[in-house]
Amino acid sequence: MSEKTFLVEIGTEELPPKALRSLAESFAANFTAELDNAGLAHGTVQWFAAPRRLALKVANLAEAQPDREIEKRGPAIAQAFDAEGKPSKAAEGWARGCGITVDQAERLTTDKGEWLLYRAHVKGESTEALLPNMVATSLAKLPIPKLMRWGASDVHFVRPVHTVTLLLGDKVIPATILGIQSDRVIRGHRLWANRNSPSTTPISIRKFCVSAGKSSPITKNVSED
Repeated sequence: MSEKTFLVEIGTEELPPKALRSLAESFAANFTAELDNAGLAHGTVQWFAAPRRLALKVANLAEAQPDREIEKRGPAIAQAFDAEGKPSKAAEGWARGCGITVDQAERLTTDKGEWLLYRAHVKGESTEALLPNMVATSLAKLPIPKLMRWGASDVHFVRPVHTVTLLLGDKVIPATILGIQSDRVIRGHRLWANRNSPSTTPISIRKFCVSAGKSSPITKNVSED
């Protein structure tokens, strides 16, 4: 299974300086938990934070969940059928929950008895399909004591959001996060770039790197402190 690097960046208005590190660390922890819960193999999850940006970089992210075999044991045969051999309500309800009929169920026999059994091969979902909800969930769980709402929208976040970037490899993952459609275009620095328009140069995750360092006049990641 091939692996790719994933980048998510949320471009905002000025974030609370004292909360910047905790927001970024929580974002990384939340997203790591989402990846693990989804069974997606991945490498290091690295966070970045600047006054108007929260970002994560995930190395070696699998392109899909692994396929898996599932088994669901149903009612014991004695409770699954009546005296005439007709399925009981318990058996029918269990089968319906599995997406099958009772007569499609297998039987599991052990030294303790016999049960209805549902067995299936489940193909793993693509990472691309899972990422938008995982990002949204991770952001929704951030420790934000007071949420803001801006404009006419009903979106709430710590500060107004202007850009959302989701890149898997060099592909933009289509999504609407915090009311913003994802794109590969990001805004430049508020002093060193044109404040009235975003950068028109697409960025590719294959060229993504940490800023030049503490001496850089453009960006500074709070983790450098």
